[in-house]
Amino acid sequence: MRSRPLSQPFIAGCAGRRPLWIGYIRACPENKDWRGFPRIPPREFSAFPPRSQCPDLLERRYPLLWVAGEISNFTVAKSGHAYFVLKDEHAQVRCVMFRQRHELLDWQARDGMQIEAQALVSLYEPRGDFQLNVETMRRAGLGALFEAFLKLRDKLDKEGLFKAERNEPCLRCRGRSA
Repeated sequence: MRSRPLSQPFIAGCAGRRPLWIGYIRACPENKDWRGFPRIPPREFSAFPPRSQCPDLLERRYPLLWVAGEISNFTVAKSGHAYFVLKDEHAQVRCVMFRQRHELLDWQARDGMQIEAQALVSLYEPRGDFQLNVETMRRAGLGALFEAFLKLRDKLDKEGLFKAERNEPCLRCRGRSA
């Protein structure tokens, strides 16, 4: 890239708008920028540059912590690992409990349970997702959200809204054969 001579004006800004800055560019060598600093070639990064540094930062900042919340979307994979979402009224976070740890539990976790989990904060690199690696967990009762759901379901059931005679076919499906 050639340097402009000292007398050539330079206008910073967008065409058609008022210029943001008007000044003159000094003539400078090819390997220096306009301030006289050495030019550093731009580095190319993947989708998330410090991805390899994030797990270290997270693990140092949050070594091992207790987290309380309600289990949702609980599944056990063929490998024996348990995957679930731990949530409260403000937020939710994905969690994983690996097979060796999951087998040590003397009770079966399920959706709607309120738990306290001892976990390590980690980053699942393929998706770039923040998650908790659960080391152990203990029961803390039914979750408030699940209890509210059960209360509403019981109320609607008492009103008879779930009875078969109240069910009507879907409006879109009327006139079609099943």
